[in-house]
Amino acid sequence: MDEGKGGGEEGQEYGVRRTMKKMGPREPTSDEKEDHEKTHIPFRNWCRHCVRGRGKEEACRRDGRIPEVPEVHLDFMFMGDEKSEKTLAMLVVKERTTKAVMGCVAPRKWSGE
Repeated sequence: MDEGKGGGEEGQEYGVRRTMKKMGPREPTSDEKEDHEKTHIPFRNWCRHCVRGRGKEEACRRDGRIPEVPEVHLDFMFMGDEKSEKTLAMLVVKERTTKAVMGCVAPRKWSGE
């Protein structure tokens, strides 16, 4: 190698790029499919569930009507670590029309051990 050219590995001139092989689209392996099906994250264009989940033709839109029956949503939340003795379990409630939110402390999330 010439001393004046410098840089690069042995047998490679400075400033000369190696060509990279371009890869075209390929089908995912069965392991890749199996791993992706656990969470469907990140989006994959070869996954029919991911593609259908992004569809806009069946989007849920509010039509401005007031529901005839009150709609209430309930869920638990935890303040602290869920498995800790000092965790505070709370039941949270939200009413759809008024968007009123309330919560109450629960002794525990489940009646089991």
